[in-house]
Amino acid sequence: MRTVLAALLAASPGVAGADLGPYALSAFGGTTLDNTWDEVFLSPGSIEFTDSHLAGAAVSARVAEPLDGLSIELEGQIVRHFGGQTHWEVNAPIAVARWSRFPWDETVRSSAAFGLGLSLAGETPAQEVENEGDSQAFMAYWMIELEVAAPDSPWSLIGRLHHRSTAYGLFGEDGGSNALAMGLRRRF
Repeated sequence: MRTVLAALLAASPGVAGADLGPYALSAFGGTTLDNTWDEVFLSPGSIEFTDSHLAGAAVSARVAEPLDGLSIELEGQIVRHFGGQTHWEVNAPIAVARWSRFPWDETVRSSAAFGLGLSLAGETPAQEVENEGDSQAFMAYWMIELEVAAPDSPWSLIGRLHHRSTAYGLFGEDGGSNALAMGLRRRF
């Protein structure tokens, strides 16, 4: 799969020198984890995947650029869970802060982003109940994302940590989940 995505990026016609546009469509898939979000960063060798997976689509729009290299985006997602749990999830509105100025941009276009919003699951997620003892459909959502692409290509690869939580008790006492996901994005 990685080889296919790399070939698509390499074969994609560039848009030399052009603004890639303020909009993007993304498709991603991943697997939920038995780990907490901080364990992903502090103990990456201890990551344990569950038998629950997700596939999602997102649409986003750049709405502001307060600093050179920093953009603010709004994103909405629809996600289907399958395997250990089967339900739909909608995440919106997600406010995303994206940094896109790096020293290697002439070789590889890249960005790092953090997004925060709300999440509504079609039912109480079974994996969250299994991991946390309880959960609820309505929770906080955040994501951390890395994006890489050829410098002038509208196509990019994304990797993200997909996180639902109680926001330290704001949305309940127990619940939440983490997933690692990869995907493809088209900017326009």
